Amino acid sequence: MALNSIHYLFFLSIVFVLYFLLPGKQRWKLLLAASVYFYCTFDVKFLVLIAFSIFTSFFLTIKSEESADQSKKKLYLHMVVWSNVLILCVFKYYNFFVESAVDLFVSMGLHISPTLIQIGMPIGLSFYTFQIIGYSLDVYYDVSKAERNLGIYSLYILFFPKLISGPIEQSQNLLPQLHKEQNFDYNRVTSGIKLIAWGVFKKVCIADRLSVFVDTVFSSPESHGGLQAIVGCYFLVFMVYADFSGYTDMAVGTARIFGFDLIRNFNRPFISQNLTEFWKRWHISLYAWFYEYIYNPLSFSFRSLKKWGIVLAIFITITLSGIWHGAGMKFIIYGLLNSLGLSIEYLLTPFRVKMRKSISPVIYKYCSIFITFHFFLFCLIVFESDNFKEALSIIKSFSKINIHEVGWYLFGDNKIEFILAFVFVFILLGMEYWQAKTDNYLSFHLKLPYLVRWTVYSAVIFIVVYFGVFKTSEFVYAQF
Repeated sequence: MALNSIHYLFFLSIVFVLYFLLPGKQRWKLLLAASVYFYCTFDVKFLVLIAFSIFTSFFLTIKSEESADQSKKKLYLHMVVWSNVLILCVFKYYNFFVESAVDLFVSMGLHISPTLIQIGMPIGLSFYTFQIIGYSLDVYYDVSKAERNLGIYSLYILFFPKLISGPIEQSQNLLPQLHKEQNFDYNRVTSGIKLIAWGVFKKVCIADRLSVFVDTVFSSPESHGGLQAIVGCYFLVFMVYADFSGYTDMAVGTARIFGFDLIRNFNRPFISQNLTEFWKRWHISLYAWFYEYIYNPLSFSFRSLKKWGIVLAIFITITLSGIWHGAGMKFIIYGLLNSLGLSIEYLLTPFRVKMRKSISPVIYKYCSIFITFHFFLFCLIVFESDNFKEALSIIKSFSKINIHEVGWYLFGDNKIEFILAFVFVFILLGMEYWQAKTDNYLSFHLKLPYLVRWTVYSAVIFIVVYFGVFKTSEFVYAQF
């Protein structure tokens, strides 16, 4: 059940009404039942797998917290972590590594026929696995107390708004909220609905519209001119951003109407002046997880190596974050490219400080934004391509600009669609700009007169219904 489907709209409406009709102490049970149903709409056979992860991590984490023996405490932690890592590796990476090994043996003249896993990958596996591991580590290091209510813990893992694509919630944020009775709050409900609507707009009016042009370029890069390739690649950045941040807005908005606050996963990443800042603004929950549980321990372990220890920690952490996205060489290269970029940025810190002092602050700012954006664009081209060779082919085609390409007819018969794509991207950037004027996300319009506000709401509904691309396509990060 995709969050941009009619099925989800009916599901959410029914759950919302029942939620506030039930007594406060019973509401979490409805959310748990709704979350189980939501998960089963994707593939019921994997319910056993996620139930196994939930039950084992629940009981083993309690055992870890209660154990006075440090060695047993650590043993229970390792059982939680490595059992979930094993599940992730088997379902997500097994086929890739086996096929890579087969290719290696074939190159050596040896032929083997190993068994591959053909049942697919559980939806949301990477997200809920990291949440379980993060929870067990938080309890082990006394950041959080182990949850004693199996139902509440199950809801913490399964909570349907964030189940398939995050954000990856830390235990100290969401678990305490699940124990509180959430009363109906008109302002929170209306705020949540607006956020859901904005997320739908991003998905159906921007991401799915841009995907038409992006898919055209990436499906057959050799048959398109340089200008088409350039526009397609720029569209790719905004397509992925609108798609993933749109999902996050819908998830956060959904949680908000029930009274819960999920963490913010995006914060205007395209104003970033360096890669470090960018990764603090893009997919915030994932990179916060890697920083907390991978980078910090590694940088401490490598502290004797001084700055090269930091570089090594960056390389391992960010390369793993690339591999987290999927099984394939392109994801490894994506991680390595970002590792290289962040490492060079760290090593050049003295030079960057000197440059900042020696040139105009405005020039430095916008040059930094330009470089950061285009480095990410390059990495995203690798991410979207079938392989690194295809990515380089697309980039090389940028130089093959034909004068006959120039014009608003760039993509042939899709003239109106092409114009709308540009218009909606500018609306997105305009909203990002206005968002910077207020501390409350998507609330700048509240200062507008009542009549103007409702005119804007009506216009948004009309635009979504009339101009939306309703093909119920999968969200980009649902595959991870």
